[in-house]
Amino acid sequence: MTNSNPFAISEEQLKESSARKSNKKPGRKKKFNAEFILISLAMCHKLADEKANGSVRTMVDALSETWFNTGRHKQHLNPFPLELCDGEKWGLTRMQKCRALKFLTRIRLIAVDRRDPKNPLVTLAWVPRYSPEAFPP
Repeated sequence: MTNSNPFAISEEQLKESSARKSNKKPGRKKKFNAEFILISLAMCHKLADEKANGSVRTMVDALSETWFNTGRHKQHLNPFPLELCDGEKWGLTRMQKCRALKFLTRIRLIAVDRRDPKNPLVTLAWVPRYSPEAFPP
């Protein structure tokens, strides 16, 4: 007897599919604090004009997320400590992060204050500035 439904799946095909899914290695789940972050279109054009590669754009995303997660509504800390930016969560190696920061500094999208070498501060050029003194305790 032939099956008239061309989209029907046999039990054998269903078992094979579930077996393939169960063989996947469990990966580390990424935790995201925000579902949506607004990024300036002008900044995207600047990155395209400067021929920014994937790691630079990923670093911009990581910095944007870090900026968003510091502070509170409409007053996010800028500058903020670079140590708060988790490049590993975004798949960046230490060297990729370093190169991306140098590139972003060169095209003046960020400024890195290294007066305290153990805790450098990053200032994003595409968002408003709020110093730590602007936040009451």
